[in-house]
Order: sequence, then structure tokens, then C-alpha cells
Amino acid sequence: MATTYRPIGGGEPLQYELQRFRLRSGREGSDAVVMAYGFSLQDKEFLVLRASEAFVEEGEAFSLSEDVADASAKRARAALVADGTLRREGRLYEFTRDVVFNSPSLAASVVLGRRASGNEEWEDAEGTKLRHL
Repeated sequence: MATTYRPIGGGEPLQYELQRFRLRSGREGSDAVVMAYGFSLQDKEFLVLRASEAFVEEGEAFSLSEDVADASAKRARAALVADGTLRREGRLYEFTRDVVFNSPSLAASVVLGRRASGNEEWEDAEGTKLRHL
């Protein structure tokens, strides 16, 4: 069942399926855990919801990578921090508004601060990964 989403601050209305996804992940050597929520949109876009969390620290391999996809995620993270969309709350960032990414993988990489496959990281309430839906 499709529903219309009207982005905060205006913009074109988006269509999404009524299937909410979550991403929960820890970081080796730390007790910090992020929780992020979103919707898979049309055209492979992915909406991360306001109040979702992201790691402040980037993974070392991600930080040093010159891969095109990693560079895109690093630029997106930097822009979201600069414009206040990612606000530091202790050891984590919090999304201050809903954000549409051009893929589930870009959304997961921004949240996790490392290279990530959105089809593997995002799952529904039953734990079914996005790639299986």
C-alpha cells in the first residue's frame, strides 16, 4: 500500500510503501549502539527518519578509502554535519530532520560511518533484510 510523504520544509511529495525498516548496529571495542529508522522509497531512494542515530566516529578503512561510493558517503556525512542535520549527542549523531538518500547503501554508510550494503543492514520489524523483500 503506497502512502504519500511530504518532506519537512517542502519539496516534492514522495511515495513509499508502508514498510518501516530499522538498522541497529554496535561498534567493535565500544558499547555504543546506533538505532536508525526509515522507509524504502520509489526509485531505490531511502528515507532516514528524524531522531535516527549515526556513529560520530568513522571506521578507519572508511576514513582512508578513496573508493567513489565511500567518498560520496563521506561528503554526505560532512554536509549533514555542516548544515546541522546530524547533531552530536554525546558519542552519537542524531538526525534533526528526515533525509532522503539516493540508495539504502548510502543511507546505511552515513549512519554507520563505514562502507555498508543497505540491502544487508536495513531490516523490517521481523528481522527480514531489505534484500529479501
